[in-house]
Amino acid sequence: MGFARTFWHSLFERDPDPSDLNTILHDTPLFAELTSSEMRQIIRLVHQRHYEPGERVFGQSDPGLGVYIIKKGEVRIVSRTGEVVREIALLRDGDFFGELSLLDEGPRAGTAFVTEPTEVISFFRPDLLTLMSRAPRLGVKLILRLSAILAERLRRVDAQTIPLRTELDRLRRLAAQPVAEIASSTDRVPVAPDSTMG
Repeated sequence: MGFARTFWHSLFERDPDPSDLNTILHDTPLFAELTSSEMRQIIRLVHQRHYEPGERVFGQSDPGLGVYIIKKGEVRIVSRTGEVVREIALLRDGDFFGELSLLDEGPRAGTAFVTEPTEVISFFRPDLLTLMSRAPRLGVKLILRLSAILAERLRRVDAQTIPLRTELDRLRRLAAQPVAEIASSTDRVPVAPDSTMG
């Protein structure tokens, strides 16, 4: 086990209540379609950690480690560009985040921190790799489910950006027109006659 894996696993404890975990994981889209036998294998691999308000789950640009599920509490995710801070998401009980890191260890796009006492369940990329070596079919099943979740999120984002792309195309066409054409195609506001003129 490498240093990074040992370090992160030391921060998280195995959950002592499998029945409680079973309920929470079955309500999570990534694990919702697993059989009872498959779920028992997942429960042996996941971890749990308690966070106090203000504590970070991960920071922007940190390498991705895995997916997190909020057992109880609240997590805020923000992104910073220079001095500008933008909220990406506000998540509560049952929500999950960071799932792309199961496929890619690329840097995190934002910082996740808790706003109240929070319990988080985690499933790390090394856990998935271990699972794929021990139970390849289950590993592939999780990856296919994860791919479907990511595809659905991309479709929603694409649908939300269609109006923006349409407006951007309109502005580009408008900018490409000669000034005279723009003036002639723009609705003009009627000008009231000057009362001082005869």
